[in-house]
Amino acid sequence: MQGGTPPSARDRHRPFRCETSPAPSDDRASHIARRCSRDSPIVFGFGFSVDAREPVLKVVQSLRVKLATTPPEFAQAALDLAALIAAQNRDSELADAVAAVAVERFVLTQDVDRLLPTAAVILECAAARTDRTEALSMLARRLENLAFVAPAAVLPEALDIFRILQSINAELAGLLGRSIATSRLGLHRVAVA
Repeated sequence: MQGGTPPSARDRHRPFRCETSPAPSDDRASHIARRCSRDSPIVFGFGFSVDAREPVLKVVQSLRVKLATTPPEFAQAALDLAALIAAQNRDSELADAVAAVAVERFVLTQDVDRLLPTAAVILECAAARTDRTEALSMLARRLENLAFVAPAAVLPEALDIFRILQSINAELAGLLGRSIATSRLGLHRVAVA
């Protein structure tokens, strides 16, 4: 190494901690989303310290307040990373907050390109639950909620997502009946109108 001492084994294996001090021109949520989106592979590879949970929860709560003004790519990066952290740390409270913000963001923007990323965040947040039955039940309820608030233009894609999930997991297949029914009902109303 140039001009320094090699890192100790302890330093090399510490969990990643997301930098939280914003640049003078950034608001806190934008800065953290930008920083964490760049460092997401590090978090995936090395984990995220459980004691850093509170700052992550604060970022998610801040994002909820500033959904309309946060750039879409930063908001998605922050939600993706927070969902990953919740799943890796088995933090159901953080997962609930992240999934709620993801759905709220989808409702606020009504952007047809956000359905799959929103469903992916919901799916990853379900992995934070340690009880598999509870996780599948929560996943089904959140996907039903997503189908209920989705604009008609994305309901065919929502049905595709639900059918793919049904084909992957037999336990989840039965629980997705209401999500599929909600999507079909929305499609039927559009066809009649």
